[in-house]
Amino acid sequence: MRVILCLLIFLVPGLSCFASGIHYPVSGIPSSLLVNADAVVRLDETRFEIKSLNHAVWTEHLVITIFKETASVQAVFRLFYDENTSVKSIDGAMYDAEGRLLRQFKSDDIIDHSAVSEAELYTNSRVKIIRPVSPSYPYTVEYYAEFSRRKILAYPAWTPRDEYRQSVQSSKLVIIADEGLFPRIKALNLPADIVITGDGVRERSWEIMDLNAMEHEPLSPGLLSVSPEIISAPAQYNAKGYTGDFSTWKGMGLWVESLYEGRDTLDFKYTCKLGAEVDAEPDTLRKIKMIYRYMQKTCRFVGVEIGIGGWQPVTANDVAHFGYGDCKGLANYTKALLKTFGIRSFCVLVQAGRNPVTIAEDFPSNGFNHVILAVPLNKDTVWLECTDMSQPFGYLGSFTDDRFVLLLAADGGIPARTPMYPKGVNTLRTHIDIVIDTSGNAEVVRKSTYKGLQYESVEEFLSMNAEHLKEKAKEIYNMPGLTLTSIQVASAGDFIPEAYETLKVSVKNYASLTGNRIFIPLNPFLDEPGLLNKDPERKNELVLRMPYIDYDTLVLHVPAGFTVESLPQSCNIKNQFGHMESELKAEGSTLKFYRKLEMEKGTYPAAAFNDFVAFLQQINRQDKAKVVLKH
Repeated sequence: MRVILCLLIFLVPGLSCFASGIHYPVSGIPSSLLVNADAVVRLDETRFEIKSLNHAVWTEHLVITIFKETASVQAVFRLFYDENTSVKSIDGAMYDAEGRLLRQFKSDDIIDHSAVSEAELYTNSRVKIIRPVSPSYPYTVEYYAEFSRRKILAYPAWTPRDEYRQSVQSSKLVIIADEGLFPRIKALNLPADIVITGDGVRERSWEIMDLNAMEHEPLSPGLLSVSPEIISAPAQYNAKGYTGDFSTWKGMGLWVESLYEGRDTLDFKYTCKLGAEVDAEPDTLRKIKMIYRYMQKTCRFVGVEIGIGGWQPVTANDVAHFGYGDCKGLANYTKALLKTFGIRSFCVLVQAGRNPVTIAEDFPSNGFNHVILAVPLNKDTVWLECTDMSQPFGYLGSFTDDRFVLLLAADGGIPARTPMYPKGVNTLRTHIDIVIDTSGNAEVVRKSTYKGLQYESVEEFLSMNAEHLKEKAKEIYNMPGLTLTSIQVASAGDFIPEAYETLKVSVKNYASLTGNRIFIPLNPFLDEPGLLNKDPERKNELVLRMPYIDYDTLVLHVPAGFTVESLPQSCNIKNQFGHMESELKAEGSTLKFYRKLEMEKGTYPAAAFNDFVAFLQQINRQDKAKVVLKH
């Protein structure tokens, strides 16, 4: 939310801006905003005044009504602050459904602690939190704050609706700037009826009213990708003597690279252990791998968010000495190791995450949250994730694949894109051997090879001990009568890793007996793409993020005395989303089932969603088919 995103302040209690009387009764909310809404933003006013490159003043006024416990987190007021923040005033209050004042928040309501996550060692940021508690729903909270900040490295984004099932009654952003300081603006998904005023030189405002709540839709682009948003960014930065032009990616990269300058050199005592071995290796790619593996063995990831807004890495010598660093520190350290042996590399800014927010490539700004490393070779580039100490060499995975990045070079930023893993490398090859006895019990051996992005579905298994691994397998293959005999997992490969799994189980009453017939299911040990419900009112595009191919072979041993009465028909289904083909053959006392499922990557219009659901249903029906044997 607006307050959560951009308030970097100390709390100053004691204001008396909340007088008695009726404030924001629930009856004042238009009925249209109550549809599918667990919370309604009644009023959201942000005033952002830029005094200089190093100084800005914020005024925030937020009122939100909470209808359900599931939305109560939206009433929490998080205040991040550091030594560069000063406050003029801040206060808060809570009202009941009729708008009567329940309480005004005081200093005793505030929890203050360091803003350090589990993966961080040190940060100079702190957070103050107010967690309102109401005896009943609905209730309304109101917050007001005025504060200023120096040494600004990012301007806040304005996102009037930033939660599903949240509607907005009124939201307004006002930007005021001294002469020549008005920021660059990027508007996204603004409604046609938005009110925009101002000259765009010294002042400008945007106001949205009556923005309806959105339901979460599966396989959609994500809320922020389809909701209104204003991104602002300065044309120049000036922090702690580091000045830069942010109006181009080249200029932004040049500024960030200047923060790394002189920090990628290593003392001999930190490289001598590697020296002879690396120098003796004639192949450059093998040298890179040796250095990367050395970094993984001797370092660990710990967040160190200090310095210039968390942008500047600690020195490579410090990482080598202490054996830890954050993403930029570890990437810079690996760069320093490579540099020692004459190998050039670049630190790379990227928006990481399984469902990343898309960066506007035509609008240079700080939309990045992670740093990786790129090592260019004659014919290709090696990409290195330096924060995961078990990561296969040269593999980025779904955390940073196929997205816009900025390489940091001495002469400026270089826009690029990380590799996309096509369906031909994201494969799962499964061979299942099932022996059925005359009572319908089964002995099953499942051997699978996961490759590319599909490797990630079992990656966590590789670090589990035997008992934990067995428990996890039981969760996945949860069926009555199953007894796990053994499970083994191993991995191999660089760039495109593979994981190998061998599972042995026995299943009591795997097949069902009726009279002199036995009905045997085919699908319990096949990977399925899942099922969705049709939605005739689908609003968002359909996004399929991972292309892949599954190859399945199932060998079914027919129990003595039984013959085949019926087999599932072969199928061949093909459309824009993918392709499935299957075939089942009887060969003496065995049945062999072959299945190939291809799924495409792509973005499709909302109208195509129900066609995709129908495709999944076709797959499911085919997978649930049974073999019928007769005695």
